[in-house]
Amino acid sequence: MFSTLRLISTLRCTQRKYGTERKSNTYYEILQVPNDATKKDIRLAFLKLSKEMHPDKSSKGDKASHDDFIKINEAYNILSKDDSRREYDSALLYNNNRYKTTFRPSNETVYYYRDSMWHDLRTHKPRRKYRFSNEGYYRTAKNYNTNQYHNKIAVLCIIIFLLSSAIQAALVSSGSAYRLKRIQEQNEKYMAEYNIIRSEAIELTRNDSIDVLSNKILKNRKNEEINEKR
Repeated sequence: MFSTLRLISTLRCTQRKYGTERKSNTYYEILQVPNDATKKDIRLAFLKLSKEMHPDKSSKGDKASHDDFIKINEAYNILSKDDSRREYDSALLYNNNRYKTTFRPSNETVYYYRDSMWHDLRTHKPRRKYRFSNEGYYRTAKNYNTNQYHNKIAVLCIIIFLLSSAIQAALVSSGSAYRLKRIQEQNEKYMAEYNIIRSEAIELTRNDSIDVLSNKILKNRKNEEINEKR
């Protein structure tokens, strides 16, 4: 607010000094850019004019070129920053509506004060009919910032999705390897148990065969003894 008041005071002094002689140039006019110029346009204009108006290269007198060079730098410092540019535009809007020129037959210039405009500026609610062309700059900058914010959110969502997919794939892969290892361990365990049981079965079969043969031999001997007694 204080910066706005300082800009208003500066513009008022300039208007009082040059009001009846000539219309003072705005920062936009100094840089030769429209009110809705972008930051890039302002920077390019500043670089071009600063080279042309530099005291060492300018064709004007030293004092004139020096003054022009200072004005160009001052205009760029104000218009290249969003906050200072917004304050300057508010002050410029206020002064454009504070003084109006009425031409009389005698070519006399008369200024009068618009208190309602100052009231609108203090309450931060400018009337719609006082808007001017550089509102497009702020609307464009706001949309650009909003689009940038949405783009960042979209990129962040994509990154999160890719990370979650990679983690799930890693878990599935590690889980499959773990299950395969467990199956192999169980197969080895079952094969060991099978070999033990098979060895025991072979041993039992061999013993059973010996017992059967022994019983058969004993039975034949008994039959022979019975036949001899007869």
